[in-house]
Amino acid sequence: MSEEKGILSRITESLSGVGGAIKGAVGAAREIQNLTVDYAVKEKTHTLLDKLMDVQMQQMSLQELLIAAKEKIVELENEKVKQENWAAEAASYELYQPMRGTLVYRSKLSADADQSPVYICPNCYEQKRKSILQAEGLVTKPGLGRAVNMVCSHCRASYLFNRNALEARLPSEDENPGKAITDYDPYNQ
Repeated sequence: MSEEKGILSRITESLSGVGGAIKGAVGAAREIQNLTVDYAVKEKTHTLLDKLMDVQMQQMSLQELLIAAKEKIVELENEKVKQENWAAEAASYELYQPMRGTLVYRSKLSADADQSPVYICPNCYEQKRKSILQAEGLVTKPGLGRAVNMVCSHCRASYLFNRNALEARLPSEDENPGKAITDYDPYNQ
């Protein structure tokens, strides 16, 4: 983006230079008009002054456009930074199914971290918003058993979680060498 800023600064400098040249030309034309010369020269000088004023107005319009372009560049740079920040944030989450029929995003688990995963709302995630799901109580559903009702703090969408899914974390090799980890609970059917 520095190349674009260089171009814009050169345009700004050129417009300022043009503005100075126009002011000088207007001043010279006024001096000529104030001299004692014949009527035809005064008339042509007056026409020249009108044209110089038109050029000066166009130069001011160009400066306004340049200011608008600079503001748009700053706006686009800020949007790009927001998108890059979201991409980095989104990369730390993965799609997760805490129970049949429920999909949410959760923070990626690592073997050396001894922390609970964070669950975020998939609706808000798609809108590039990180909204953490909060437990709102236990519910019993026929065919599913008891589940924790997790609710999005922003859009109020609710998601059912198997109780055991909330306690899931990746065990170290010392805790469970070679054992498979699943969310299956034969007693929670």
